Amino acid sequence: MSIRKRNHHKIISKLCLFDDDFAKVVFKDCGCVEYVLNIILDKKIRIVESDIQYVITNLKRRSIQLDIFARDENDIYYNIEIQKDKENASVLRARYHVSLIDSEVSYTLQRWKDIRELYVIFTEFDMFGMNKPVYYYDRTLRDENVILDSKEHIMYVNGKNKDGSNLGRLVYDFGCVDADMMNESILKQRVKRLKEESEADNEMCELIDEYVRKLAKEDAIEYAKDMAQDMAQDMAQ
Repeated sequence: MSIRKRNHHKIISKLCLFDDDFAKVVFKDCGCVEYVLNIILDKKIRIVESDIQYVITNLKRRSIQLDIFARDENDIYYNIEIQKDKENASVLRARYHVSLIDSEVSYTLQRWKDIRELYVIFTEFDMFGMNKPVYYYDRTLRDENVILDSKEHIMYVNGKNKDGSNLGRLVYDFGCVDADMMNESILKQRVKRLKEESEADNEMCELIDEYVRKLAKEDAIEYAKDMAQDMAQDMAQ
């Protein structure tokens, strides 16, 4: 095995599904996306279309890139975001995702009642610090006489929750670096193949090269910040 491949395998062995670069490769498999959504939503759905790093361009304002963007057999849309930074998982970001996805999947002369149902789901940490497995936000007004449902759902899955529920087991699997320790599922099979089987090397090499470039860029930025601070302190003395 070449030095490059040995280094790649060493990096791969430390990755889990909370590493968004690795997750994007895993979730190229539509079946894995379906499996995760079935557990998070606690119902059976069938995904018919799924993309990773799906870009929605806004020529006049900010564009977005969706980690995972999927559609089920009932034309309900799902956006899953894996975020390590609470600021990047802001409720205001979720609102913006909803608005751009609405503009992406709607069409001219579409009747308002036919606007599609949409889920935006963030996962990684306990966003609101209340130790709940999942936080829901539905823009739905209910009283005795009327139900107003915008078909918009925003969810935050607590990546720290590892209770014995199906959702807790899924969160545990997301944090596993060893595929053998994951619960039996299509997700485990996919992770194990990407981490261990030689035919997956080509699929993973591109990921690792990009991952290393990103880490190098982050290190360079931090180094530049430290140098700037040191220079500022020297000049102030």
